Amino acid sequence: MKEGFIKVYDKVLPPNLEDNFEAVFLNYEGSFPKLTYNQIDQLTKTEDKRDNPDKGFGNDFYFDDKYIGEAVYLLQPFYHFCFFKNINPLFILRARAFIQAPSGKNIIQKPHTDVDFSHWVFLYYVNDSDGDTIFYNEQKEIIKRVAPKKGRIAFFDGSIYHSASTPNTSSRAVININFVGKKW
Repeated sequence: MKEGFIKVYDKVLPPNLEDNFEAVFLNYEGSFPKLTYNQIDQLTKTEDKRDNPDKGFGNDFYFDDKYIGEAVYLLQPFYHFCFFKNINPLFILRARAFIQAPSGKNIIQKPHTDVDFSHWVFLYYVNDSDGDTIFYNEQKEIIKRVAPKKGRIAFFDGSIYHSASTPNTSSRAVININFVGKKW
């Protein structure tokens, strides 16, 4: 892959797999999708209640090429994508699941890179929501926005600065995988 790439793919997974994955991930049998930003704020520890726009629940389930959680099924869209795009994932640096509750306002978070060496990023949007992923050039000027859409994948060079923006009206659920890979 050439450096500096940002690719967006829709409908990589079969629709029934997208639906099943969304239902399992968000546990529609339970109550999470109904939680509001204020309820998450109340669940957050007092010392963490600073004006933090990143209210939500995160879980690193794979780190330094080792499973550290029980959510192995969350890798399913990643491996399906790698097969679809003829990518050999050599080493998973970190895999994280994150759900942000709607905040009632759209706040753009600070531009960042996830790690400081050459890698690729797989960002899978579990559900339809608002709260774009924003990409920046080295001067931190916006060069691209990707809107969350169920089944959408943003695949990009990990050296590109990026940030999330908080969802305004609906929960935003993503799987973020940083990895080293090569094309077959």
